[in-house]
Amino acid sequence: RWAVRFTSSKRFEADNRDWQALLTLLAGLSVNLMVFAVMHSHARHQKRIRQVALRLEHSRDEFRTLVENVPGVVFRAELHAPQRMIHISRNIEALLGEKAERFTEGTILFTDYVHGDDFARREEAIQEATASCQSYEVEYRVRDARGTLRWLSERGQPQPAGSEDSPPWLDGVLLDVTERRAAEAAIRTMAFMDPLTQ
Repeated sequence: RWAVRFTSSKRFEADNRDWQALLTLLAGLSVNLMVFAVMHSHARHQKRIRQVALRLEHSRDEFRTLVENVPGVVFRAELHAPQRMIHISRNIEALLGEKAERFTEGTILFTDYVHGDDFARREEAIQEATASCQSYEVEYRVRDARGTLRWLSERGQPQPAGSEDSPPWLDGVLLDVTERRAAEAAIRTMAFMDPLTQ
């Protein structure tokens, strides 16, 4: 009779034991676990980045809404001439008749609208505030795109340079005080012309 053996003898197995297959299997398993850990870590990192980006976008939108709803014009400009606008709120269009983008693109300069007789006074207030690291307030006239003369009150704060890539800038608010100035002038006129005050 013939018998077929599907296993080898214990002595043959002991003499010919091969550890290489087991080591290859363990090495492959280790590599798979490391790849899984890296991919899992990367996915968690990407999720955190998306969450931070969403919070930042939400914060930016809230800030933009706040700035756009402030009465007057909020701006950030380069501190040194020609004082190009880095940011200026959309209310500038109602004030000067020009779109905010034209100022930030450098197509036009805000200083071009300042009345020539008041230009030096405004510059002096900014220079004094810069030298003393203080805020400033100055009133001056501007001529809008339609040629109308307006009085503005400007309040601002010079900011020092953050780094070589970030030159010093100026943060400020512009308020239209034309009506107040006209009322003050009318009161002065009445005081000098009214027979009751004579």
